Amino acid sequence: MFKDWLKKKLKQEDSQQTLTRILHNVLTEQNRIEGDSVYLPEQQLRICPKLDESKEGNGMVSAVVYFHVDCPEFEQPFFECVASLGKSLPEALEEAVKGFMLSAMCGIRHFLKREASYSLDREFDDRQQHWQVAKSCMALMGNEPNIEQDGWWETIAPGLQHRLGNHKCVFIKVYACKYANGEVIGECRINDVPSQELGRAVAAKAKKWTLEGSFHSQKQFFWLWQEEASYQPYGYTQQQIKTFVKEALKLFPDHEDKSNPDWYDQYEDNLTKVIGDRNMAVQLHLYLPEMACERAYPIQPSEQFTFVRDSDGLTMEVYKSDLTNYEWIRQAFYQELDNGNVPKGVYVTMVACSAMFGVLCQVWEKKGKDTDLSQIQMSKEIMNVPEDFDPEASGIKK
Repeated sequence: MFKDWLKKKLKQEDSQQTLTRILHNVLTEQNRIEGDSVYLPEQQLRICPKLDESKEGNGMVSAVVYFHVDCPEFEQPFFECVASLGKSLPEALEEAVKGFMLSAMCGIRHFLKREASYSLDREFDDRQQHWQVAKSCMALMGNEPNIEQDGWWETIAPGLQHRLGNHKCVFIKVYACKYANGEVIGECRINDVPSQELGRAVAAKAKKWTLEGSFHSQKQFFWLWQEEASYQPYGYTQQQIKTFVKEALKLFPDHEDKSNPDWYDQYEDNLTKVIGDRNMAVQLHLYLPEMACERAYPIQPSEQFTFVRDSDGLTMEVYKSDLTNYEWIRQAFYQELDNGNVPKGVYVTMVACSAMFGVLCQVWEKKGKDTDLSQIQMSKEIMNVPEDFDPEASGIKK
């Protein structure tokens, strides 16, 4: 048993060295191998390739390779997954690296050189934002000469008007695939978070393809950067958001703790005393329970929040991706969950006080506990907010 494990371990280590060496040799930029990564000093770019899995069958070897890319120019690390096929594992790894270079790395190069193919202007919090857009080459599979390859920018650009937040840099991945049996896949990810609405727009375009072969797929990346003249840095860093999330989690009680039945009504006041920002306290109170329920159950959440002001019923609709801090909060919260820093009883409390859980309870009451929750799509997520809730700080257009 130990020998089998050791043999597999040594094979993985050999494959990792091979993968890193191939990437080092294929890159045209000056670079050096540092451990399991390749570093480009001029660009201050680090690429960490990792073989996730490989399989042999029918005389071929398939591989799935993850590429993690980080650079000071990015607001967050970039991630891409590439599947490949070869007559041997080294050949499959080389094909994966070539696939990464053709698609993602092509776009990264244009972004770092500030070589824009498009521009986008939009209004955000009563001010104009000006964005420049670099595109990658189109990665194609399945030879279909009659299918247009004019790119995906025109398809997704209208939807980005309400989805970019107050970021300095945003990356977008578009993937479309159609099979001969009519099955269609459409995907659009903004900073690696899928947009169901934009994914459907991609799928609608792919559905119109007429195939001669068994399938055809297209993949393209877009890198957006906001011009310095319009960019106004967000008031908090991601590290500060992580600290706020940790403090917010401390104030959620265990579900069996009945010592303070009024904790929910006192939550925002208590958190405000700790972090010194009532607007942030309101947001954490609203977002964290929904994120907990989304993590606990496979329901499809809405892409939007509808905020309703208690005092006069004024409603404000905003896409979650247009809230600069929303994904930062989710990442910080899920990291705390993954690290085992959220007691189970606290997690149960958070799920139970979410609006999404209330919807699930209604579904179970009507259709039973065996209902396939993955087929349930939340159309709206409505949040009541106090009079002093600051829409601008939340990224909501007044």
